Amino acid sequence: LLAAAALLAACGGDTSTPPPTTPTETLAFPAMLNRDIDILFVVDDSGSMLEEQTALAAAFPEFVAMLGRIDGGVPNIHLGVVSTNVGTGGEPIGGCSTATEPDGDDGALLTGQCAGITDRFLSDLARPDGTREVNYTGTLAEQFSCITALGVSGCGYEQPLEAMRRALSPGRNLGFLRPNAALAVVFVGDEDDCSASDPALFGDP
Repeated sequence: LLAAAALLAACGGDTSTPPPTTPTETLAFPAMLNRDIDILFVVDDSGSMLEEQTALAAAFPEFVAMLGRIDGGVPNIHLGVVSTNVGTGGEPIGGCSTATEPDGDDGALLTGQCAGITDRFLSDLARPDGTREVNYTGTLAEQFSCITALGVSGCGYEQPLEAMRRALSPGRNLGFLRPNAALAVVFVGDEDDCSASDPALFGDP
């Protein structure tokens, strides 16, 4: 009982005495804005993705507008697209591994039949005079809508994580990744990842 009384007294103790203060120190660190960003879109190109690809293309103008609202305007962008098709380890499955392309798109950056792009990715960089240095004709939104229209005849065993790994591996897609740039990866899909190191997963049981 005495112990309980002591606890109650502590919980409802006298609040008229202010708590002891301790010295505090405030430090300010200037924010370092990195205006270089490499953006990789990993897009599912299997049979169920037409609606999602269409929505992605329709939404991109607002994405560009959002980038323009960043302090200083649109950052220095590298923008690339890969599919989720990295084959099925040589297993002859339609839309996945073929005799000529056993690894599907193999994490390669894709621009399809889009005209006016001089590299495998879109580059949009600020010049010192305020103009933009680009490697495409037309607008960024138009060209993005074009390169993300991958179609829906790709592999039904989607491997977005493996596609990302291959796309960003050293020696692949040269020029896309910049050493001091921030990296953003955006996955667009409607099914679980099927990344696998053993091709037997895709064969007959």
